[in-house]
Amino acid sequence: MKISALVSLLIVFLSSIPATVSAADVVIHSAVTGTKTPVMFSHLTRNVSVITAKEIMVLPVQSVAELLGYITSADIQSRGLPGVQADLSFRGSNYAQTLVLLDGVRMNDPQTAHHNMDLPIAVNDIDRIEILHGQGTVTHGADAFGGVVNIITKTKVNHENDRETGITAKVESAQYNTYSVQANVNTKLQSVSQTVSLSSSKSDGTRYDTDYNNSTFYSNTAVVTGNNESTLSLGAMDKAFGAYDFYTPGLNYPSKEWTQTYYAGLRSKQRINNSVALNSVIYYRRHNDKFMLDLRTPTKYVNDHVTHVTGVELGAVVSLPSVGNVSLTLDTVNDMITSTRLGERSKQRYAFATELISSLSINSDLHAGMRYEMSAWGGMFAPTVGYGYWINSDIKLIGSVGRSYRVASFTELYYTDPVNFGNPNLVPEESVNTELTAKYWTGKTASAVSTIFYRSQTNIIDWVGDTDKGPWRATNIGESYVYGVETELKTVSANNVLSLSYTYARTVTMQSYYSKYAQNYPVHNIVFSITSNIIPRVFTPTIAVLYKQRVNDAGYIVVNAKLSRVVFKNALSLFLLCTNITDVQYEDVKGIPAPGRLVSGGLEWSF
Repeated sequence: MKISALVSLLIVFLSSIPATVSAADVVIHSAVTGTKTPVMFSHLTRNVSVITAKEIMVLPVQSVAELLGYITSADIQSRGLPGVQADLSFRGSNYAQTLVLLDGVRMNDPQTAHHNMDLPIAVNDIDRIEILHGQGTVTHGADAFGGVVNIITKTKVNHENDRETGITAKVESAQYNTYSVQANVNTKLQSVSQTVSLSSSKSDGTRYDTDYNNSTFYSNTAVVTGNNESTLSLGAMDKAFGAYDFYTPGLNYPSKEWTQTYYAGLRSKQRINNSVALNSVIYYRRHNDKFMLDLRTPTKYVNDHVTHVTGVELGAVVSLPSVGNVSLTLDTVNDMITSTRLGERSKQRYAFATELISSLSINSDLHAGMRYEMSAWGGMFAPTVGYGYWINSDIKLIGSVGRSYRVASFTELYYTDPVNFGNPNLVPEESVNTELTAKYWTGKTASAVSTIFYRSQTNIIDWVGDTDKGPWRATNIGESYVYGVETELKTVSANNVLSLSYTYARTVTMQSYYSKYAQNYPVHNIVFSITSNIIPRVFTPTIAVLYKQRVNDAGYIVVNAKLSRVVFKNALSLFLLCTNITDVQYEDVKGIPAPGRLVSGGLEWSF
């Protein structure tokens, strides 16, 4: 099937359909992810995109992982049903080369990046998602090769349209005895704002050993007094799921896994005067992972891992006349693990970073920075520089270059089982990232962004096999480079909201080998979605089409849709959701069949 023809037909057929989402609903004016200083989008020298709460509300998704799959150049490799487990990557990177933030705080797991998406939140907790495409090590630290995802949750501070006190509840049901429930409460008393959410979901699974039971809790307490703002976040996630061949594709192991995440973070912002602002973050994340390789021999190859991540970040932003905003950051992160398979291990890192944001003229912007980090692997230096120039009021050209690095996970260093062997002699992987971007805006109604990127990599870590089924050994594979292009088009009007993105990526390695993870990226990745109103004031449909063609695989098309309708004074809404409408058979992870057609329905009410 010709993908270009399919997309063209959809655009022609649906572009005349009126929509219920207006331009004002999907415009965000400043970003907090591209730099340490919140910057107006018009002054960014990097490609930062945003998904807002109103866009999230109409997308055909049930989990945070599914939602991220609609981001330009993002690749979600899911194991099992939505929300069970998924790996996230960008621009031909692997799942360990993407940095996940929750309200600006690192969520990457030191045991294995397979747990980076074990987040203590549900979809309805999200106010917006900011995505920094490409490298982000100077601003956010290690692991940021392909991209940085910052999930920003709702508080009364950043979600002002909510009532002073409100309750939202949502229930959903689907086949395979699948259900989910969620409740959110928000309130405000003078300078104190409080949001609390609870969620629970459960399913028997689409096939043997793919069941799951998941629950989350998240709380934000924000206090704003004068020029000071402090937010305390608390979260917990508890998940149990069948893991048939999740880490041993094709070997037919009926496995079981139990994971828990506990998180606490305190963020503070203090405005000293018009020129100086102070920021501080202290956080703790605990993750428990129990994995049983074979349910038929429940006492053999059972792994218990407990990781503790403690971090402190102190920062200052100084506004210098005729120079710009200068940020200074000191941070330290301590990773610890206690494991029946990996032993007791720890990694301590200390870093200093500085950035300059400057408008050189009325139509040009500069971003320059550097980061120096010390660990047991020695010192790692990461500089970056970006420059943007407005050709006219609608078109901006951007160029940037920056360095990234990543230290091996505890699993890559020390794990051993019958088919996987870690390597304690691994050295950090490094990359130099270069990109050129053209951005086009026409007010609030249309935008186009196109980026050419090139990433030169050394000492990349991958699991290398003797055959395409292993056994697998963690190895520094030497030099490689990644190149490609990503393009996104979006139109917003009183009639429709339409988005179309395409990403092409290629990785070239200096040696040939069997790869477990790094060589499973999509060469072609297309995401199309449109939200409209076929029958005014009756229901609002969203149609999404996703196409992926992975390395050495045939491409596949997945069509998803959601219908929703407000039925009672904007307080009660009904929705019907169908994913993989055409019941396509495909595999995001080799050897693990993706779910077929899934149909669910539910209701949401606010009071």
